[in-house]
Amino acid sequence: MDQQENKIEENKIASRRKFITRASAGLVVAALPARSVWAGARSGSIVASGNSSLWNEGSEIQLLSHGFWKNNGNWQNSFGTKSFKSVFGGKPFDDNGNRITIRLRKLKSDGTYRYKNYHPKLNEIIGCEGNSGIVLTFNNGWEPLRNTTDNPTYLRDHHGGAKFDLSGPSNLNVQMIAMLLNAMHDGMYGLHYPMIGAGRPFADWQGYAEELGYLAQANKFSAGTELDNLIQTYHA
Repeated sequence: MDQQENKIEENKIASRRKFITRASAGLVVAALPARSVWAGARSGSIVASGNSSLWNEGSEIQLLSHGFWKNNGNWQNSFGTKSFKSVFGGKPFDDNGNRITIRLRKLKSDGTYRYKNYHPKLNEIIGCEGNSGIVLTFNNGWEPLRNTTDNPTYLRDHHGGAKFDLSGPSNLNVQMIAMLLNAMHDGMYGLHYPMIGAGRPFADWQGYAEELGYLAQANKFSAGTELDNLIQTYHA
C-alpha cells in the first residue's frame, strides 16, 4: 500500500514540476517568494498578482524555530491536534523518505486482534528532533506493534509508552510544521512572515500547507536542511 501511495505522489509531483523550473530551488522559492526565480504562473501566485517585490511588506522576514513552537503558544491544544496528513496532504516522512503510518492493535474478547493505522499529530511530531524520538501512548486498549517490520520508525519502549522517530530526513517534518506556524502567527512573537491572507501569496493556511507538502515530496532529502537554514538566517 505504501509503495502504491508513493507512486501516486510521484506522479502528482511529475505533473506539478511544469510550474517549477528547478525543483531543488522550489522549496526556498515557496518560502521566500521575493526571489525572482519563481518560475511558473499559478493561480493566485505572487507573480500573477504583480506584487512579487512587495510580498514581505517592505521588511525583512523574521522566523522562529521548531524549538520555540515545541514550548510556546496555544496552538498545540487546538491546531496541534490535527494529523500531519490532514494538514499537508500526505503522511510524514521517515528517514528513508517513505511515508509514516503507525500500526496499532487491540485485543478482542475472542483472543484475536483488531488492527488499524494511526496518523501522527502535529503536536506529537513537533517534539521530535534528530533520532531522539517521542513517546506515544494510546487509549482504549490500543497499542502499537513494537517491531520495526510493522512500524519502521519504532525505537524502543519508554516509561509505559513506545518511542518513535517522527522527525523525518534532516528534521523535515518538524521544519514544515515550524514554517506553517510561522506563517499562521505573523505579527505575533516577533514574527514577520506575511505569507497568508488577502493580497498575500496564499489566501489561507491550507494553500501554503499544500504547497509545502508538494515541494517537500519533491525535495524530501534536502528540504529539511533548506528550511533549517532559512529559519536560522532570518531568526527573530
